Amino acid sequence: MSIAEHLASRPTLETIFSHFSVRHFKAKSINPEILNAIVEAGSRASTYANIQATSVIRITNPELRQSIEDKCFRQKAITQAAEFLIICVDFNRFKVVNPQAQLQYSEVFLAGTIDASIFAQNMMLAAESMGLGGLFIGAIRHNLAWLDQELNLPEFVVPIFALCLGYPDEQPLQRPRFAVEQLLHTDTYTPATVEQLATYDQVLHAYNQKYLHKDGEWSNSTAHMFDRPANPEFLAYLTQKGFCKK
Repeated sequence: MSIAEHLASRPTLETIFSHFSVRHFKAKSINPEILNAIVEAGSRASTYANIQATSVIRITNPELRQSIEDKCFRQKAITQAAEFLIICVDFNRFKVVNPQAQLQYSEVFLAGTIDASIFAQNMMLAAESMGLGGLFIGAIRHNLAWLDQELNLPEFVVPIFALCLGYPDEQPLQRPRFAVEQLLHTDTYTPATVEQLATYDQVLHAYNQKYLHKDGEWSNSTAHMFDRPANPEFLAYLTQKGFCKK
């Protein structure tokens, strides 16, 4: 199917509401034309003041992909997927046009992170609209010094997560999300109540029992997620790369 046929074949909302993470992929490659269209779709995402502070690094070296998998809790999707793409915040090109650019402020890195995240979500939606599936990998941030060296990253380029893409070899059921009433606030912020969270716990617990044959509630699974420092070396790495010094 051509890109034009894909564009006409699937409504946007259907793609969005059908999303699920894919962890098992078929041994089928992605046509270069389709991959390029996916990356171009990312580039069409909204960007702060047209900064376009995103770069995508495609990992094709099997040994490097295996090493990344080994350092990312052995998530098999990293080597199984047809494509493994590392999403980077990239302000290095700003230094080309203005060596005096003041990129050391935290706001700069935040703006780049937002840009890169929107870019990547556009890529995911574009891929799904053409019958592919994907999985975001945040675990690459736990070995950034090593990854930085492997990718020969210059100053002001930071990998923030990765994206596995391929043709799904599974169709997992969607997990329930919070109700819109818990997410949409009007004029002022309204804190979540114990009762609201308990309602979601019941919904998720029922889903886990029915489809995963195990117990599990949102409150129990997330309550202690941040009991210990989360990636304490990250800030030092960012400052080494030139970001978040002020």
